Amino acid sequence: TYLGVSGETYVFTYYETDNFDVLPYEKVTQCYAVCYIDDKVLIVKNGKKNTWGLIGGSVEHSLSENYEETLKRELVEEGNVKMNYCKPHRIRLGELPFKTSPNQLFYSCAYDTIVLYKNI
Repeated sequence: TYLGVSGETYVFTYYETDNFDVLPYEKVTQCYAVCYIDDKVLIVKNGKKNTWGLIGGSVEHSLSENYEETLKRELVEEGNVKMNYCKPHRIRLGELPFKTSPNQLFYSCAYDTIVLYKNI
């Protein structure tokens, strides 16, 4: 269980897995990356909430985006990194009081930094 900022209690169930086929596509809301380089894990700062966390975000169901495409897009948008490979790691299922059940997938990933600007 998790106690939210507003005092609500949230219940999450975690499952270790090496395959995400157990959840129907339309039930998955978000994908997150646990990105490793050597013995470090990449986290980013969320400027809106002023918090730190894993890179990830919503699956674009309207674009028929698959989970790995979601992950690749979020890694570039939020972390300026390119995914080398990923593998399924964990499923987090959310229960009420959520308006929609936040079923989230977590991948273990390796990455490369993308250089957008060069010093002249």
